[in-house]
Amino acid sequence: MNNKFRLYKRCAEFYDDLYTGEKLSKKQLNRIRKVKKALFVKNIYNFDCPQATDNWYIIRDRYYDIEEYESKNTRKQLRKSLSVYEYKRINKQEMLSKGYQVYVDSSTRFKKKAKAFFSMDEYYSYIQKGFDEGREFWGGYDRATGEMAMWEEIYIKGDMVVENKERLSYRFTKHNPTYGLNHEIAKHYLTERGYRYLNAGSRSFDGHSNVQNFLIDKLQFRRAYCQVQLYFPQPLRSLIILGYPFLWLLRFFPYPTVSSIFKMILATKLSI
Repeated sequence: MNNKFRLYKRCAEFYDDLYTGEKLSKKQLNRIRKVKKALFVKNIYNFDCPQATDNWYIIRDRYYDIEEYESKNTRKQLRKSLSVYEYKRINKQEMLSKGYQVYVDSSTRFKKKAKAFFSMDEYYSYIQKGFDEGREFWGGYDRATGEMAMWEEIYIKGDMVVENKERLSYRFTKHNPTYGLNHEIAKHYLTERGYRYLNAGSRSFDGHSNVQNFLIDKLQFRRAYCQVQLYFPQPLRSLIILGYPFLWLLRFFPYPTVSSIFKMILATKLSI
């Protein structure tokens, strides 16, 4: 059971094929928290349930030919993207030699400081670890120049393919390569390799909902609703319950991680 969870920002979160999640007892949740040395536990179960809940993941479980996309604009963007860019798996040497510049450019694209979150050495360590863990990387290349325009990190758990991290250079946004990359990834993993679904992340609590809306509106991803258990140990749990009527104030807290945790508490209602 413990190998289905990972420690992320002091949270022991479910980290496996979402269809395999099960409801756990308080005793089981607390054991996971202790093993992972976490502040709290987030467990997922009853994934892709028919009733709408306050928690969901953005998934895609079928491949669409270009003519099957509902949006005329999406079909147009896809054709253009596929004509301007070439998409393919990237080996480690390519990611180490060319991926870092895309990483730096992506920070500028989002109007952040030009300095990337990772130094070059930290980036190399991240990529090396990713390949050591069996992760896969895809890239979009400008056909005219051969330059890498974007890359995306993929990892696989059971029948689930997770689109984990995407970086797009600000120099290649005119003909958005994101359309073509998502199209080719869906074709490769859902059709050619037979995986059940792509997972593009859970409900956003920290301001990334525009990306999720783009995937739903343009690329025909969908919400897969689920149940969530959010477990805090005592006495922290009692303190949170007592202060529950005032938690909404913490959405304005200046630290994004803290703000996100409390937004998640509000959404899950500490369900166990």
